[in-house]
Order: sequence, then structure tokens, then C-alpha cells
Amino acid sequence: MPIGKKGLSLWITNLSGIAISNSSTLDGATYLNTYDNGITNAMTVLCWAKGVPGGWNPWVSKYGEGPGWQLRVNGGNTPCWTVRGTGGNDDMTSTIGGIDGNWHFYAGTYDAVSSNRNLYVDGVLAAQETNNALYTMSPASHLTIGAKDGAAGNGFGNYYNGEIYGVRIYNVALTPDQVNSFLTWAAPGVPSFSGGAAAASTGPAGSQLVLTWNSGFLFEAPTVTGPWTPTGATSPYTNITTNAQMFFRLVNP
Repeated sequence: MPIGKKGLSLWITNLSGIAISNSSTLDGATYLNTYDNGITNAMTVLCWAKGVPGGWNPWVSKYGEGPGWQLRVNGGNTPCWTVRGTGGNDDMTSTIGGIDGNWHFYAGTYDAVSSNRNLYVDGVLAAQETNNALYTMSPASHLTIGAKDGAAGNGFGNYYNGEIYGVRIYNVALTPDQVNSFLTWAAPGVPSFSGGAAAASTGPAGSQLVLTWNSGFLFEAPTVTGPWTPTGATSPYTNITTNAQMFFRLVNP
């Protein structure tokens, strides 16, 4: 965990990541445009991360290889805030060194009204652009943590091998003071998900994903579009991440 933080981080390994199941138009009736039209004019993407990603691999992404965006590293393992179609340098890269395998805080902001785009590393402004226009959305791609979904959706890759904590996305460009406030914030409580409380942690050597919840029913599917079937499991549920790819959804009718 980052110094001064409490709780659990997500340890992602063995070619795994997290896809938000209602964030792609391929999800049909469950799709919400929160991470497309909802942030097209302004956004902030931030997280704590520890580990060394492979070249051009993201911590958080909405595709970002044509349309979309990625908070990631470049080919030289330097923090990079990629936003496509703004008319500026898509891959805006940090001026503050590379990744050293320790905990660091990364934040990318974008504002089409002011035309400014900023990248912060540990609260320090590490790169900046002006004259940014509206970026190009990627609605078919899922919002992913520790991975990237392709332009057509349901094509996952570019996995991150490391730990991630405190991922947040806002529909405004946070100010420098607001970004810096996350360097000392208390860890959030257990998030609300489908009417219940859910949390994820890892087992021995990161090869197990342990899901815990206090209400609702756990469903699983081989793809984010289903078919979804009940696991019949009770909390806590342990999934071996070296098995076949599987997605989980907590439902509280």
C-alpha cells in the first residue's frame, strides 16, 4: 500500500485485469455512457500504482489506440497520458523520470473548454498541453483497469503486472490542489455495487482472486456480454486466476 494508506490494493498478474461490464455499447441494455459522453468535455483519471508495466501498457484505459484514452507508460516506461484526437500530442509524456517499481500516484486531467491537458506524477505537474479540442471517444471498448480493450470491444490485452489502488474517474478536470489532496486522503470505504457491498483481494502469490460481499448473488460468465450464470457461491469466494478467463457480477434483486 502507499505510505499512509489503509485497506487493500488490487494485485494484477497472470494476464488478468478488470473490465467494467456496463461501459461498452456491446453490453446492450446495461450499457451506460458514463465513461463516454459523460466525460467527453472534461475528465480526471487517477490512481496509485506499484510495479513496472510493459512498454505502452495502461493502468486505466478506454482503448486509446485510435479513439479513447489511456493513463499508462510509454515505450520507455515513462508515465504517459494518452488522449486521442485532441489535435495535440496524443501521447503526452512525463518529464519526471521512469518507473522504479515503488508506489507512485498518477493523475491525468483534460478540459476541452479550457483546452488544457495535464499529467501529474506524485502531485507534481509532469507534462502539460494547451489547445486541446474534443477527444475521440471509443464507446465499444470497455473501461478497463490493468488492461486494454480493443476498438471493437471484447478484445483484451496489454495487461499490467503490479498493484493498483484508489482508481477514480471524474467528469471534471481537477485543479492542482484537488489532485494533491489525494496524496493524503484516507482510503475509501467498501464500494457499493449492484445494491450490495463488494471487495476484491488476492491470495497467495497473487494467483487467487478473493471476492467478498455482504448481500446479493454472485454470477459468472466467460465474456462480459454473458451468458451470466449464478455461481451458487457464498462470500468469500476464491477464484484461481490461472484458470480460464472469467468475469464476475454481483446482483442484488
